[in-house]
Amino acid sequence: MPIAFPRSWRLAAAMATLLLACHGTAFAAPTVTDLPVKLGDSVDDVKRALGTTLDPEPMDQPNPALPKKKQLRLKTKGIWVFFEKDRVTTYRVDAPFKGSVGGVHVGDDVVTLTKALGNPVKTGTFANRTTYTYYFDDVTTTTFLLNNDEVETILFIK
Repeated sequence: MPIAFPRSWRLAAAMATLLLACHGTAFAAPTVTDLPVKLGDSVDDVKRALGTTLDPEPMDQPNPALPKKKQLRLKTKGIWVFFEKDRVTTYRVDAPFKGSVGGVHVGDDVVTLTKALGNPVKTGTFANRTTYTYYFDDVTTTTFLLNNDEVETILFIK
């Protein structure tokens, strides 16, 4: 004979199942298009993925005790990649980048950003820009820099 649970228990179980299902979809990392780079990639992987023969250039370090960093900037693609120990630690996109992050493009307004990705984990300011920060996974901090309520730059930071 099957066990009969009270109606309130069945309702609670249904709600818990629904919340778990929504949690899995609402917080999935957004798709990034036209950007075949990820944190931890090697210099050779990045050059191959971006179809360039350019080599990363050394960056000026204010403190010589800090690790040496290099940068690879593809101005015509709006992609800038930063390396430490020949591995990607940060990358950013600016105009004329054609891709998107979860459907959000450089140049989109703040309403489009929050409609596509929800409310940010935190907001702030950096270089007279408003910042919207998201954690789409446990490794990457994604920050959107807005100028006059429009996405100007998207940073991916380890």
